[in-house]
Amino acid sequence: MHGDAERVEHWFNGQWGMARRDVLLERDPDGTWAVVGVTRWGQPREARVQWRGLPEERARRGVDYLIGWAPGPRSRWRPISR
Repeated sequence: MHGDAERVEHWFNGQWGMARRDVLLERDPDGTWAVVGVTRWGQPREARVQWRGLPEERARRGVDYLIGWAPGPRSRWRPISR
């Protein structure tokens, strides 16, 4: 997470190890939103894509974009928390 951001939702692609992908939806204390995509490249390395300072609607579209862009069937994705 980024600073004091609150994690609102978290999804992962149902796979483990280097095939795992995570997408997080966060809200900053000032009310702006962020989308974070995490790809594992082997422990402890990972790659992150972050879009910060978004209005809520654009952040939710960013979540859909990252989940749709990831390899594998969309049906494998599941929420970790809400």
